[in-house]
Amino acid sequence: MNGGSDIVKDLNGIFSFAIWNDKKQELFLARDHFGIKPLYYTISQDTIIFASEVKALLEHPYVEPKIDKSGICELFGIGPAHTPRFMCFQKYS
Repeated sequence: MNGGSDIVKDLNGIFSFAIWNDKKQELFLARDHFGIKPLYYTISQDTIIFASEVKALLEHPYVEPKIDKSGICELFGIGPAHTPRFMCFQKYS
């Protein structure tokens, strides 16, 4: 079995998870190879906010939902599979 970030190569199944390395002050986020278990994230006010459901992100006080017209078109056009880093909400900081 591999160590570090290579560990996901050895995992099977549906997953998304986060591991915080306090010594390195480093966050590792991962999801299954096919993206069946989603991992949504945003960066706002120098804070990374992540969850496996959009509704959980929207609960955070730093997250303000603003619809992205292109993202909505993609959502209705191809469904939940979407272009990486492209969602139905606008990016902001």
